[in-house]
Amino acid sequence: MEKQTYTKVVIDGKVYNLAGQEEEAYLQRLASHINHTIAGLKEQGGWQKQTTEIRNLQIYLQLADAYLKQKDEADQALEQLRELETQTYDLKHRLISGQMQLEQLQNLQTEAESMTGKLGQAEERVTFLQTQNADLRAQIQLLTENNQALEGKNKALAERYTQLKSRMKNV
Repeated sequence: MEKQTYTKVVIDGKVYNLAGQEEEAYLQRLASHINHTIAGLKEQGGWQKQTTEIRNLQIYLQLADAYLKQKDEADQALEQLRELETQTYDLKHRLISGQMQLEQLQNLQTEAESMTGKLGQAEERVTFLQTQNADLRAQIQLLTENNQALEGKNKALAERYTQLKSRMKNV
């Protein structure tokens, strides 16, 4: 159970003893607010001519009006807060999504760099194989030329053999 606070306050020139669970400063603040409300009503004129019941009703209406306006402002602020929370959530979601996309792009970049390295190696291998291919073609050309020369010599030898064989028959 909370401790009761007792304090004397002045409202519309009269001293009242108040008790409550709030601190004394808060109770004084309440009394000050009521005094301010009463002072505002007195400035409107005709206050002194009203009955106590009507005066009290005007005070109640003023306090209720101020309360409802503050409540409406608080409700609007709460709605704005909810909207901001929703926007913040959406932004966080978009940020996380963007971070995931960035990671994917970084992974793709790393993969592309790796593939570029492999492509460079493949291009070097192709260049090496093209050089080897050119060397082999040159060797094939030389072998073809040598083969043609040998075939020519072979024909010449075959003719010579045929001639020699014919001569041997004639001898």
